[in-house]
Amino acid sequence: TSHLLLHEQEAYSKLCGMEVLSLGKTGFGQPPLGLDQLQNCLENHNPGNIAAILLELPHRELGGKITPWEEILGMQQLAND
Repeated sequence: TSHLLLHEQEAYSKLCGMEVLSLGKTGFGQPPLGLDQLQNCLENHNPGNIAAILLELPHRELGGKITPWEEILGMQQLAND
């Protein structure tokens, strides 16, 4: 549901040479991205190949929902590890 994915015509790829690995569910009424989804992604992919984690807040396409602060801090810790 990221604005970058839906409305920016893959500018991140053209500008930074990055490929996206999209997480979470799409569509209005879905819950925001959770820490467990990021943990599962890192367990199933080589973390050495992940250069950045982008979390768009609020999740506009989900009706303005926000990932809970405690989960954002957990995501930060995963990124730092």
